[in-house]
Amino acid sequence: MKKKPFFALIFLFISISALFLISYKLENSVVGNQEILNEIDKLLLPVYNQNVTESSFLKLQKLTEGDAYASDEVSEIIVLANEKEYSHIGHSLGFLYEYVQTGKIPICPGHSLSHYYVFSKHGETDLAIGNLESAKENFGAWKSGVKKDSNYDANFNLIDSLFKRVESGNLTASDDEIDVLAELPCA
Repeated sequence: MKKKPFFALIFLFISISALFLISYKLENSVVGNQEILNEIDKLLLPVYNQNVTESSFLKLQKLTEGDAYASDEVSEIIVLANEKEYSHIGHSLGFLYEYVQTGKIPICPGHSLSHYYVFSKHGETDLAIGNLESAKENFGAWKSGVKKDSNYDANFNLIDSLFKRVESGNLTASDDEIDVLAELPCA
């Protein structure tokens, strides 16, 4: 009968540890974090006015530490700020805002593919390749999840043709194509 208290003690220890980990995860989650949402709101006008630098995003970077998606987005935003790619910063802030609000990672292969070209243009090879891989990984889910509006076929064909171009060794896209990609709807 001595084994029952031992197992009860182990069960209690495991339960307390699990509760601690859950509460730690909730305390460090960016999802629903109003301070992050407020910081993003504060940055929108300076981004629109093209009046941001890397230092503009340091607080946001600190606030998103510990969340892989959010911190990766902010890291990309900082590179975009250094390269003065303001429209892409605005899109990325929008996706980050949506993620912090809902906890759902947007499925946006057009956005990722546009960043592939932008980062390639600026010699940011690792970020470019990461965005290309993300675009390819999300393309299937996007095809089945995006609202099928009157532009769906043209949007699908643009992404598909650019994937084929990249695979054939043509790593360029026009500024117009990049702008269209950045504006495509997400699933």
